[in-house]
Amino acid sequence: MMRQQQLPFQTTSGGKKEIAIRALARVDEARTIAKRRVSERRAGSAGELKLIESVANATVRN
Repeated sequence: MMRQQQLPFQTTSGGKKEIAIRALARVDEARTIAKRRVSERRAGSAGELKLIESVANATVRN
């Protein structure tokens, strides 16, 4: 997913501008992937915590 962003500088050639836009798109994609991994980790931790709690409760009851 490439989206064009306003660059903080002027370029003299279209090639340099295209390279800069691609670099910004890669940074944006990497940021999105990192956020997804963090949220998956949190969801995994919450799921593990619920499992541990349910096993502990079942052990106490029996």
